[in-house]
Amino acid sequence: MADDAFDHTIIIEIDRNWKISEILTHILKLQFLPKINGGKATWSVATNKPIAVIAQQWELPELICEEDYPNKDTKAYMPAERLHFNYHAQQQPEIVLSVLRNFRTTE
Repeated sequence: MADDAFDHTIIIEIDRNWKISEILTHILKLQFLPKINGGKATWSVATNKPIAVIAQQWELPELICEEDYPNKDTKAYMPAERLHFNYHAQQQPEIVLSVLRNFRTTE
């Protein structure tokens, strides 16, 4: 990935009532994220805050945000028009998840 200079922006249509887990499951089905030999790539997903960790060896993403995100009726509402996927190489996904769950920003 370090030598990959191309913009990998994709535009997908989603149902406006989907929860973040449904959005991420849809993206995973599109096979947008590259797989690596050995099967242990780790990714985090963020808007302006971390919202999930995806690991190649996990069947489902692990959410950091509320289950109903991005529903406007939740206290943690943030617009989810753009998702950013961060590649963490072969870092153990449990460690990435632990660090991001403790991540705080000033608002």
